[in-house]
Amino acid sequence: MYDDLCIIDDEYYFIRGCIELPVMDANGSFIWDDQHPCPETINLKTIVHTRPAGAAPYIELEPTEHPLALKQKNGISKDRIKQIAEELCQQDEQH
Repeated sequence: MYDDLCIIDDEYYFIRGCIELPVMDANGSFIWDDQHPCPETINLKTIVHTRPAGAAPYIELEPTEHPLALKQKNGISKDRIKQIAEELCQQDEQH
């Protein structure tokens, strides 16, 4: 029931959720749940929006100059999504 929650030392609280990035040159969103192709995300301030039971929370990043926050605000291109997918496939092949 709580597989997406993690509490460490009653001090650090983590929840698994989705960061949705609007796709600039198409309708819809790119759902981000892997930080590998972007710079460090530790300590980015967020707002977690809960959804109905069974749906992952929506994570809204605080507006900053972090590349992921900028993509959430301005969108991401289909070409960049393709590049991310290729990078992730290459990482999988190496493991």
